[in-house]
Amino acid sequence: MRCIYSPFTDIYFHLAAEEYLLKQGNENIFMLWLDTPSVVIGKH
Repeated sequence: MRCIYSPFTDIYFHLAAEEYLLKQGNENIFMLWLDTPSVVIGKH
């Protein structure tokens, strides 16, 4: 399992990174980050 911690607080970066990692790999990934207050609506 790969563990990823991001020191950035950019919601757009985190959503893009999440989608990229989901489409690229077949390994288990645990991502941890803190964003500025935001609302994210989606379906996966």
